Amino acid sequence: MTGRKSASFVARSAARASHGVRLTRRALPCAKPRIKPLTLSLVLLSLTVSAAGCKLLKRGQGGDSDPGAETTTSGETKAKPSAGCALPEGSITSEVTLKKGCTVTVNEHVVIEKGGVLKVEPGVKMLFAPNTYLDVAEGKLSIVGTEKEPVTLTSASTTRAAGDWAGVFVGEGVTAGSEITFARIEYAGADAHGCRGALTIQNQKSGKRLAITNTTFANNDRAAIASDSEKALFAKFERNVFKANKISLSAPAAVLGSVGAGNTFGDPIETFGDVKENTSWGAFGVPIQVKDHIAIASEAGAPVLTIAPGSTLKFAAGTYLSVGETKGGGLVAPKVTFTSANATPHPGDWAGLFFYKRTSNVNLEGATIEHAGQDAHGARAALTFYDVAAKDARGFKLTGLTVKSTEHAAMASTDHDCGELGKQISAQGVALCRKD
Repeated sequence: MTGRKSASFVARSAARASHGVRLTRRALPCAKPRIKPLTLSLVLLSLTVSAAGCKLLKRGQGGDSDPGAETTTSGETKAKPSAGCALPEGSITSEVTLKKGCTVTVNEHVVIEKGGVLKVEPGVKMLFAPNTYLDVAEGKLSIVGTEKEPVTLTSASTTRAAGDWAGVFVGEGVTAGSEITFARIEYAGADAHGCRGALTIQNQKSGKRLAITNTTFANNDRAAIASDSEKALFAKFERNVFKANKISLSAPAAVLGSVGAGNTFGDPIETFGDVKENTSWGAFGVPIQVKDHIAIASEAGAPVLTIAPGSTLKFAAGTYLSVGETKGGGLVAPKVTFTSANATPHPGDWAGLFFYKRTSNVNLEGATIEHAGQDAHGARAALTFYDVAAKDARGFKLTGLTVKSTEHAAMASTDHDCGELGKQISAQGVALCRKD
């Protein structure tokens, strides 16, 4: 953005600062406590195994013949992978399999480190004690159940409730090919260790490392799945079921484009962030809550965000949708409703939509915009043409667009003349074009 980093950028930067919003908004979750290598020999990963014929391996039992430990050349004791129903003490650094039908109670955190692989077979039940978690810091996770024998990750409590345990963390070191299929993850999402939901995906530097299919997320506190990185695209995301969670999926706008077909979202979806490549959202069937600004823009091109007709976006106070601020961009959202997330909405709850000189390929035919026009980030109406006159805008289709219950006006142009574009809009109970 050459000379344009001037008016709109500076104005919105100041406005964001006044609202406590940073230009670089990527607040990462708190770091989870790690077991220091020097103290590994003093810490036990305590697992109570209830499956018949399975034993918990304990370091030191059996002397030199102990199948659960080996002595290295330095004299240190190193946990060996267990077979059947038991897990090794300490972090998982090699391949470990929980065999079909096992039930394991997890009393301490399970951490998969570099070189580690955890395979969980059909019918396995992992019962997690309060605030514990499974952390795929590095390595690979393979939870593979079947339709008749799903894998279950649940609370160990007798009386189970949402937020009993923290959940599953997937870190930046997760290996491609990790998967969760035919599983059930429930009663997780405790506000502990930086967890933000039953499955927290964080700090991803490349996408398509994790596939989630045929999995049910139920009765979890906060989000069923929470992702913080726009690069964390799913390798596959299909036929999952979400019910009785506060949020089904909280993820950047770009990540929603990797959500496939056949999912049943019983709870709202939450989104935010930048769209830097062409992205399409399917018909999710639930409202999409916009908790922070969405910017469709890139220094490398003109990305387009396509939203399925019939979708509803609910914007938090002070947020906006910006289209094409740098080298251009587009928004294809016919018959989509853009509204307030306020339980009792009012005119001016959120800022609205911003357009620029290079914005093109905008289709809002038959769409509805309401409760917008807040005096924030330079917004002057529900649709603000930021550094361009409406008469000079190209590639816009606004026929049948309805703007209502908004603050100030339906449109605002730099020259106070909404021209032919304005004639395509139905402004209800508000001025069509802002003149001041």
